[in-house]
Amino acid sequence: MFTMDFPKWFTSLLQRNARPDQQTKVTMSAEPPTLKIVQPTTAKAIDTSTVFTGPKGGKYRLNSKGKKVYLSA
Repeated sequence: MFTMDFPKWFTSLLQRNARPDQQTKVTMSAEPPTLKIVQPTTAKAIDTSTVFTGPKGGKYRLNSKGKKVYLSA
């Protein structure tokens, strides 16, 4: 006979689904959750004049949007 070891959380899930009358009830709080508005932080200034060297030896700079612009040889 083949047996499989299930994690404890999966075993408890199977047991709760097998006996729905013994499930625990979830209670909601009386007040709704509050939402926190987070203002975006200002982006760091990108140095467009620095020349970087890639892992394979290629030379590139970063454009104003932060993308790599490879330099020709």
